[in-house]
Amino acid sequence: MVRSKLSRVQKSAVKKQPEKQFKAQDVLLNFFSNRALLTAFKILIGLVFILSSVTKVFEPEEFSKAIGSYKMLPEIFLYPMAVVIPWLQLICGIFLLIDVYSKSAALILSGLLGVYTIAITQAWLRGFDMDCGCFDLMIGLPDKVGIFAIIRDLVMLGMTACIFFFGSDKISFHGLFKRR
Repeated sequence: MVRSKLSRVQKSAVKKQPEKQFKAQDVLLNFFSNRALLTAFKILIGLVFILSSVTKVFEPEEFSKAIGSYKMLPEIFLYPMAVVIPWLQLICGIFLLIDVYSKSAALILSGLLGVYTIAITQAWLRGFDMDCGCFDLMIGLPDKVGIFAIIRDLVMLGMTACIFFFGSDKISFHGLFKRR
């Protein structure tokens, strides 16, 4: 009799483990942390930034004019930025492609994309009818300031954020030389 009461007490004391609930956030986390998707993001973003930087590297004067057309910065900063930004884009794009310091490259490109999005948005809201300076220097490819450019930059910002938050630098050249 004591034994049956004790077993009932023990049974009531043992709480049932809650069943794993299906959550949308878990699905999204698994989706965006998928290695194949992150690799595709790295390749895509790397190629986009390499291609967009090539003509800017060789024509800083033209890129300086494109930056100046946003009317956000004093003229003294235009040429130095026109020299530094394309090289930063090129190096980060290469790093993403070969998966060397990809999280750092993604963080830098996220910052650039944030600034680009703000600049394009303010120019669009102010009614500027101009090329955005992103790809239009490359073989005359038209690229106007507008909602399409804003959405494009936000999508790329999301991709770089996924690389930064969910990516790893495990499979990289510098990983071969890390002390384990």
